Amino acid sequence: RVRLHGEKLETLSSHPHAVLFGVHACGPLTDLIIDLALSWRAPVVLVPCCHDKRQCDGGNLVNTLGGPLAVDVTRVRRLLDAHYGVQL
Repeated sequence: RVRLHGEKLETLSSHPHAVLFGVHACGPLTDLIIDLALSWRAPVVLVPCCHDKRQCDGGNLVNTLGGPLAVDVTRVRRLLDAHYGVQL
C-alpha cells in the first residue's frame, strides 16, 4: 500500500516501511530528503534538479567539476558513506 503525504517534510515521523521519494526535488529539498532518509535509515529514490551551488553542498569539487556535478557527487558520497547502495 502506498500512502502519499502532502505535509512539510520536517513534520513527518519515520515508519518502519517508509520509502522517501523526491521527484523534481529542487536544490536543498533533495538534501533535506537525504537527511531524512539517513536519519530514518529509510530507502530513498531521488530525481534531483535545480542544483544551486549557493544553497547545496558541492564539497571542494565545485571548481573542478562545476556546480551541478559537484553537488551530485557530494550527495552520492554521503549516501555511500552511510552504506547506501547508489544507482545512477
